[in-house]
Amino acid sequence: MMPCPFAAEMISYAKLNSQKDIGIHLTLTSEWAGHQWPPILGKQVSSLINSGGFLFETVNELKAKANLHDIEKEMRAQIEMALAIGLQPSHIDCHMFSAIANPEFLKVYIGLGHEYKLPVLLNHTKTKKWFKYKLKHFVSNKELLTDQLFIATPRNTKNGFHKYYSNILQHLNPGLNCLLVHPAYDDEEMKLLTNGRYNYGSKWRQSDYDFFMSDECRDIIQENNIRLITWQEINERFGKVY
Repeated sequence: MMPCPFAAEMISYAKLNSQKDIGIHLTLTSEWAGHQWPPILGKQVSSLINSGGFLFETVNELKAKANLHDIEKEMRAQIEMALAIGLQPSHIDCHMFSAIANPEFLKVYIGLGHEYKLPVLLNHTKTKKWFKYKLKHFVSNKELLTDQLFIATPRNTKNGFHKYYSNILQHLNPGLNCLLVHPAYDDEEMKLLTNGRYNYGSKWRQSDYDFFMSDECRDIIQENNIRLITWQEINERFGKVY
């Protein structure tokens, strides 16, 4: 997330751990009331900022107020900034699914993937469910789509994170599956960053961490013959996506 204060620190880590998947999480929204960030281009992309100079809190605000020129300009600048600092990204995806919030944003998102020869995270089912348009009308045979994409929500974790995640892993269909998680510690730093909110806040992230670091998770993966794969391996196996 290049607009965030510690992006350069993360890229320093990436340089020392080149074997790890580290992509660019294109960021067009800033959802935490106590910890907001502006676009890296600031007032040059004025349609992306609120009265305080920060990115909008919600995707709906972004859709209502942003112009396409500013969307493309800011996303391109975030990629260029990461490359200039020294990141060799494995892929690009987008914060809060903001870059696929409407078909015009999506075209820019996919176009940047082509331009920079990076795979982009895409999935037919979630796009239609959340944004009410069919992705198949906007992608070509060059795009690599996930067969299934999963993310915890307040609704599907009401019976506990362990139950939700274990059920997914035990019933995966064959194919390329993507499970989005937000692991972190429920410590003072994370509590301050997430400003006391529960959804995707510090306790939520600790629950993600606890499950995926557990023996239960490891055993389920082994018992169900789930192969963990990186974006780098995907590129090697299928050839460069673009």
